[in-house]
Amino acid sequence: MNKPVCVDLDGTLVKTDTLIEALASLLRENLLYIFLIPIWLFKGLLYFKQKVSIKSSLNANLLPYNQQVINLINDYKSKGHQIILITASHQLIANKICNFLKLFDDCIGSDESINLKKENKRNYLESRFGKKNYIYIGDSINDLPVWQSASIAVIVSNNRSLYEKVKKINSDVILIKDKSNIIKLALKQFRIHQWTKNILLFLPILMAHQILDYNKFLLLLIGFFAFSFAASAIYAINDLFDINNDRLHPVKKNRPLAAGDFPVLSVLTIAPILILVSIIISYLFLPLKFLFLLILYIIITISYSLYFKKIIILDILILASLYTIRIISGGVIAEVYLSPWLLTFSMFIFLSLAIVKRYTELKNLKLNNHIESKGRGYLTKDIDLMRSLGTASAYISIMVFALYINSKDVIALYTHPSLLWAVALLLLFWITRIWFLAERGEIKEDPLVFTVKDRISYIVGLLIVLIVVGASI
Repeated sequence: MNKPVCVDLDGTLVKTDTLIEALASLLRENLLYIFLIPIWLFKGLLYFKQKVSIKSSLNANLLPYNQQVINLINDYKSKGHQIILITASHQLIANKICNFLKLFDDCIGSDESINLKKENKRNYLESRFGKKNYIYIGDSINDLPVWQSASIAVIVSNNRSLYEKVKKINSDVILIKDKSNIIKLALKQFRIHQWTKNILLFLPILMAHQILDYNKFLLLLIGFFAFSFAASAIYAINDLFDINNDRLHPVKKNRPLAAGDFPVLSVLTIAPILILVSIIISYLFLPLKFLFLLILYIIITISYSLYFKKIIILDILILASLYTIRIISGGVIAEVYLSPWLLTFSMFIFLSLAIVKRYTELKNLKLNNHIESKGRGYLTKDIDLMRSLGTASAYISIMVFALYINSKDVIALYTHPSLLWAVALLLLFWITRIWFLAERGEIKEDPLVFTVKDRISYIVGLLIVLIVVGASI
């Protein structure tokens, strides 16, 4: 008779922790639950698991399942093995998984009387099947007692140390590992590549011809990292709040958090630390006004993640204003006068780029036969209107720049202001090209991230710098 195959849930069958997922789902539905969580925990872990499982609407069909484990289960099932799901997660969650996958002959989870973890899980399996009379698939050090009792130990982990420990207690070991690199996943999850947006902090001293001022440059560099740490934390928090919508998205489903490749618990731990470090750096080294702007940025972006991103038009206005806040912050650090022309230009051009981002998202959704952008409020039939709004905003920004050339601010800063008309033409070429590429589907992500990888944008940027220097001397 074939031995039963007992499968763990968290970190094994699914790449994430279902309790943390359920808790995050609960807070997404109603943030006020955060005040009840300490009370539930005070009453014990089992009570906490039960309340979270009952109150949350965890969607089993959106969880990131480990396909290697499912393939192994199907292989055992085809050979006549009984398949059992046994998990420390609550029975309600276990039932949802079983009802969705329809792979298991039995489904066993924790309840108000027992937490099926470590020795408790081993004792249950031994009492039901006997020692060395079942196969166990698990993923963590908590499973060591169960693997010791199992006839075959299947490890779902990249942890070499864990593998060595299991080899000492069980001679029959199967290892399932993936090729993911946790460092690369962390860099991708916290969007280190998006730090390029924070170069905007240096724009005020560039425009004021003070880029060679060492002290101001150093302070701006500190501000750059403070802003970058905060931005990375906010990106991760936004992904956490938007995880279900991302899992339904044809492209965003591959983000580390949505795919289950990066732990939700790590985001909940690292993101607050990054925000705290960002605030401490700002308080210690930078002007108080910058700290206020940074906190304003954090509040706006979290509010955006929680609510405002669902409101059409307002969401892109907020995205554009966040770029402008960066420029204002740079001006505050360097104590540089910010021309109304610069702020108006930045608002319109970044509004256009924010619309490009939404436009490309809608275009990708349409190609994948989706009607709406989940969690955003836009429909694919809005594409034509978005294109019109985006190009109009782009050309208004160029017009503002042209008007700036004839202003008294230019005369005070430039010896040959007429050369700046060449800058206007280059900007006109660049923003028009961005929209052409967006229309052709060649921009798949944030247009500013695309710009960092785009050779033509570097050439345009270099030419603008050379012309500005030439107009100044």
